[in-house]
Amino acid sequence: MVRMTVRVTPDGMKQMRGTPARGLLELVKNALDSDATDVDVSFVPNAFGGAAQVVVTDNGSGMTPQEVGLFFRDMGSSWKHSGSTFTTTPSGRELLGRRGRGRFNAFGLGSPIRWESVARGTVEGDLDPSEDARVRTVVTWRDDEIEFNAEVTDAGRVVTGTTVTVLDAKPSADPLTTRHGQDELARHLADYLFRYPEVTVTVGGRALTYTDLVNRSTPVIVDVTEVKAIAPQELAEFANTATVQVIEWSAPVAKSRIWLADRADATPRESTPMRITAPGITFSARVEWDGVPSLIDALQSDDPTTAFNRFLKVIRDAIRDLMRQRSREVRSELLPEWRAEGSYPYEEHIEGAVELAERDLFDIVALTAAPAFSDAKPAERAFVLRLIKETVRSDADDLRRVLEQVLELEADDLADLDAVLRRIPLTSMLAISKVVTDRVVFLDWLDNVLNDEIWTKKLAERGGLQDLMEANTWIFGDMWQTMAADRGLKHALTRLAKSGYLDIERAETVYDADGTLVRVDLLLARSSKALDRRQYLVIELKRPSHRLTKADYDQLDNYISTVMADAQFADGRIDWTFILVGRSVDDYVNRKRSSLDRPYGLADTVRAENGATYKLWVRTWAEVVEDARDRNAYVRDHLGDFPRQADMDALTKAHEHLIADRDGGN
Repeated sequence: MVRMTVRVTPDGMKQMRGTPARGLLELVKNALDSDATDVDVSFVPNAFGGAAQVVVTDNGSGMTPQEVGLFFRDMGSSWKHSGSTFTTTPSGRELLGRRGRGRFNAFGLGSPIRWESVARGTVEGDLDPSEDARVRTVVTWRDDEIEFNAEVTDAGRVVTGTTVTVLDAKPSADPLTTRHGQDELARHLADYLFRYPEVTVTVGGRALTYTDLVNRSTPVIVDVTEVKAIAPQELAEFANTATVQVIEWSAPVAKSRIWLADRADATPRESTPMRITAPGITFSARVEWDGVPSLIDALQSDDPTTAFNRFLKVIRDAIRDLMRQRSREVRSELLPEWRAEGSYPYEEHIEGAVELAERDLFDIVALTAAPAFSDAKPAERAFVLRLIKETVRSDADDLRRVLEQVLELEADDLADLDAVLRRIPLTSMLAISKVVTDRVVFLDWLDNVLNDEIWTKKLAERGGLQDLMEANTWIFGDMWQTMAADRGLKHALTRLAKSGYLDIERAETVYDADGTLVRVDLLLARSSKALDRRQYLVIELKRPSHRLTKADYDQLDNYISTVMADAQFADGRIDWTFILVGRSVDDYVNRKRSSLDRPYGLADTVRAENGATYKLWVRTWAEVVEDARDRNAYVRDHLGDFPRQADMDALTKAHEHLIADRDGGN
């Protein structure tokens, strides 16, 4: 007999009990975290048709006597994160428990509870790897006790696993025996069952399946030949296409992620955040490609992950294209339905930029929250939508309270909105939305310009592209401050010193090794106070018709050498980034920027003895635009058919002065 003490007070135990539904969910999660592939939930009926007892049985690895001390440890100190490096089960499945509360939450079902577990091991705790002994541990515990007894005996050669019996179930546990109770459990486990098809969870004789909650399943075939080209030796033998299974859920489920597997029936080897949103749609994706193990191996080693990152970009692009289309479809279905039934709180035709921005924000929030009131009657839905409209106009905290408390959205459903809504008043958010939508329009317009033969021929570097980029430095990232544009480095040094980015008293003129005055197309600066670093971004612009050659590359390389040799820049806290931008690249430049030991586009990187860093990137205009689009993808994905042609025409008219005599002349 082993006696153990659990350090939790009766008041603390009461706080941990939770609801019966939460208690059952936690027991099932514990079973799955023990690497069980079969979990069975059964109910011993009482005289009234409810549950007298609740029994959860699994075929997992069980608990040894030594592990009992870990599994039933202090409240909130789960073995799964308390000094442990484990994030997956032995078979590679994700651990579901994180906070150390699962077994305490089980008391929400009733009390006392008996855990009977069989694991590989012996009573003494010593087990030779060649042995196949089993040990049985039985724990019986009441929710008003702070101590429990553990009975340990040899178990022979029976199979491993755990059976948890709630010996006296509460009346409030009765709904778990109904179809609705089972559906709620299925909702919480749907994403897990989708990821791991080898797992079976049965409740009251009914096997739970994620397919009951699937609104739509769309396979997408993705061409991955460009990924293979980055690492031809490692990836040549694998298929040229990957299959992406995108699942849209009929109810909110777990946080959206992309799961990577090498075949249809395999446990995913890795997961990554989705980073794609679609208002009104909850979705997950499973990628199947036989080259995934090789990509994962590269990710987990010290080698650069260029191929892996490119693979994720290709996959995300395919998912984003699909969900952009699906968002338009959902928007085109739901909003007209709401208008037709009279629940949509806005007029169809609105004048004024602020009013339009408010309605756009309302649409994003309402479509995100739509699953919570999809079954409501029109009058109820009208009330909810009016409530959202009024809180959109007021304050972020009010809006979050409506979504969380009135509509009872899950925490994961709020994640995409929460980061913004908790920080910014909605009035400011409307103003920000105008800035971001202007950026979306500009990027589409710039993309058209860079592919327009007349514009590319007539748009010069100086006075054309340079003016555009100086007015829109956000294309290269936010928080940059322009220090110099088409000026000598002496002018740039003076501006840097006055702005606090450089510690010099008086700037001197900078010449290269040939005695030529060094000029800069565009120099931007920003600082990181937390890291005590200064960041300088030098952009060498070439006209949109120009193909980058060795001469262009050597020119910028010489520029970097000049900067490194100049004592005025001898500050080890500076991180330099140089970007050479043109329409396309020749073979020499492409080889420079396609090295396997660096991210794609990074042609060279140097760390000086004083700690300063220098990076040389080569980008095409198409890549610059696409990178900027990715940073604004969240808003772009919510705008539907946008921008309008009128928006594009307005930008063309505003910038026609940048090209002389567009219809003729030189």
